[in-house]
Amino acid sequence: MEDLDRKIDAMAREKLYALFEENSVRLGKINIRYTTKNQKLSLERLNDVYGSFERLLRSIPKELFNIEKKVRIKYQVPLAEDRRQRLLTELCNEVDRILNKFVADYQGQYAPFGEADAFIERTGQSRAAAIVQVNLQMDKLVESLNRELGGQEKIAPQRIQELYGIDEQTQLHLRIVDPIQNIHTQFDALRSRQVDAGVLDKIHQGIARMVQIGKKVEADLPPSHMVAERKAWKMKVAKEAVDLKQMILCLDALAGQLLLPKDSRNLEVVKNNWRRIEESLAGKEAAAEVLTCIQPFYTLLEH
Repeated sequence: MEDLDRKIDAMAREKLYALFEENSVRLGKINIRYTTKNQKLSLERLNDVYGSFERLLRSIPKELFNIEKKVRIKYQVPLAEDRRQRLLTELCNEVDRILNKFVADYQGQYAPFGEADAFIERTGQSRAAAIVQVNLQMDKLVESLNRELGGQEKIAPQRIQELYGIDEQTQLHLRIVDPIQNIHTQFDALRSRQVDAGVLDKIHQGIARMVQIGKKVEADLPPSHMVAERKAWKMKVAKEAVDLKQMILCLDALAGQLLLPKDSRNLEVVKNNWRRIEESLAGKEAAAEVLTCIQPFYTLLEH
């Protein structure tokens, strides 16, 4: 799933930049502390600086692989072998870039203390330790993904596309994977409580019909030379996407309310979410068809 890989890569880059910034802040504090004590040109300061870089090297694989894990569990996508190899290569290269720059910036500062050679030897040891850490964290990632993806039964994005006609890129863009997965998980729980399966199945039909409404609007692309009409069309397409997302979020909330004992349900939450669903359908030609599908579900909450 290339779109998912790109999403993870973008998140990882942001986290990497944040870790670099955290290291810069730590270095700034170290310099201020030793400058205040008139010890900026000291081996003690250099050792604290070294400790900051070691912390950075430990944090990178842990934080980046944590992102990989969370996103893949969310979208129910395993880690392919080619990506595993690519991640290992990129992380090892990142370790080398960090240490090479560290050596270039600080080797000369160790020379007056007669520690330049010891510094180079230490960075070599740090590199070896960092590479071991990268591989250990990768092993933990693979083990965790195998365990959690094998044990969970959340609906996968590919299945969401098959059921509703929402392509995986749109799912990512609208951030609707979680609420749809929640709906299916909650519906499984409702079925175990003997809630009418036909009523629940109608909800799926209502979502699919809502998607069809949006696709019909998207298909009505005006001629390219009609700038004003094209702009209006883009606004309509965007509104359809927002309406679809709102309906899904509201159905997720209503399913959560239906799972609660009747006396524990928040009627204000129920009414507000139903009102938002009606708002999302306002002005649509096929609104009545969608309401026919989801009204029985709302009726269950009223009784």
